[in-house]
Amino acid sequence: MNATLTTMARRVRVAICASFLLLFAGASHAQTADPGKEGLALAAKHVFELIAQAHQREAEGNLPQALGLIDRAVFASQEARDPYLMFSSQWQAGLILDRMGRSEQAIAPLREAAFHLQSLRGSADMFRETEGQVYSRLADLLLRRAQALNDGAEVQALRREAQQTIERYREAELRNYFRNDCLASSDSMPDATNLDSHAAIIYPIIFPERMEILVDIHGTLHQITVPVGAERLRQETAIFVNKLGKRTTQEFMTSSWLFYDWMIRPIAPMLEAAKIETLVFVPDGPLRMIPMATLHDGKDFLISKWAVAVVPGLRLTDVRIVKRQQDNMLIGAVSKPVQHFPGLPSVAEEVREVENLYHGTALVDEAFDRQSLSSEMKAGNYGIVHIATHAQFRENPNDTFLLSYSDKVSLDDLQQLIGSRRYSSQPVRLVTLSACQTAAGNDKAALGLAGVAVKSGAQSALASLWYINDSAASEIVEEFYRSMRGGLSKALALREAQLKLLADRRFRHPGYWGPFLVIGNWM
Repeated sequence: MNATLTTMARRVRVAICASFLLLFAGASHAQTADPGKEGLALAAKHVFELIAQAHQREAEGNLPQALGLIDRAVFASQEARDPYLMFSSQWQAGLILDRMGRSEQAIAPLREAAFHLQSLRGSADMFRETEGQVYSRLADLLLRRAQALNDGAEVQALRREAQQTIERYREAELRNYFRNDCLASSDSMPDATNLDSHAAIIYPIIFPERMEILVDIHGTLHQITVPVGAERLRQETAIFVNKLGKRTTQEFMTSSWLFYDWMIRPIAPMLEAAKIETLVFVPDGPLRMIPMATLHDGKDFLISKWAVAVVPGLRLTDVRIVKRQQDNMLIGAVSKPVQHFPGLPSVAEEVREVENLYHGTALVDEAFDRQSLSSEMKAGNYGIVHIATHAQFRENPNDTFLLSYSDKVSLDDLQQLIGSRRYSSQPVRLVTLSACQTAAGNDKAALGLAGVAVKSGAQSALASLWYINDSAASEIVEEFYRSMRGGLSKALALREAQLKLLADRRFRHPGYWGPFLVIGNWM
């Protein structure tokens, strides 16, 4: 275990011990009324005393004795049948076994820890922090084991389990960001590549010393190990995003090549052989801030070969194929300067162009506020909600909003407006945010953007990672709708729009067209 993970593990152990104190204090307070709680408190005291002793032996370098004490803690927690205790002891058993070099044996207790963690979801903030660490460590061990074996059924089973573990991790991240334990997710992994045989699902998974890339092509999982760790990726991501913002230079190109070499070049031959058209990324950490369409192979940008979409997780994505029909569109737009935000002069033309393509209702400037949006959503059957106004995504979801003329629309407001139709035969297929931005360099804010479709209840969203020239935004949105109206998938329609801007001398720099993303259902 490296220094970072050792420190992390110690912090988690402190948190677990703190949870014991709370549990013990609560049980002791009620022991005269409930003897069962008294017994649980005594069991917890015994388990955490064993864990504390194991930590001491571990600090002294005596790992066999530490493991022996943890084994006793596991047995005691199983007798107590308490999920807090079973999670705590199994989690520690997995960490110690891994540190001893017995990583294959560490998988079983970490599976148990992850299982028990499900029942603790939302019970305390400290378990929100621990949840991701457990899933990450379990996925790490599963992928290491898969790499050590020859290809075969066992390798595919290990990779599939790692994929499902990462999916649970992504769910946990989004729940924790929105502080909402009830975000809708599928009970099982949808077979997305069966629904779209021309799509590949790509999981870049960041570990301290390496990045693993899982690629799901036609139901077969491929695994590529890239020898670049978390800190290097964080640094290079910040450099890349910063350079993409300089639209008068080509400084971004070095970073664009670098990330292409890391993430795409190793898998490009298998993508081409499988005739893949759309790359669906489930990004990790700082990679959420990178518009993958802007990666460059030395000759062309990635979108010269593939369309790109982003999902926060397949289990969080409504991948149903809804029968296409003439969608009605609800438009909310602000073109004038209001609430200390500058005007968006191209929005009026954008609204006119979009209205020519889709039937619907437009609420513009003074006519657009939270109440009017709510009234129209209740009165009409809208398949597309187009919002052309400033939208901000921040590290704290409470600071995230869409600007209306006289007030602000939060993601909770959007969820109330759209979410009720999530499970209907005609859900809202698309929410478009044509002038949004995230806090620069903040992957938590980018996580909020990635979760906008899940939070709102729409099947998918079209949005941008940062604010761009509103003329460029209007052009890309208009071309996107034309291509989608012509029968292309949302991901392929965005690719057509991006290629059009790439061919325009005014907007060929990827800082203009790159930040737009199809988020969620890409079909």
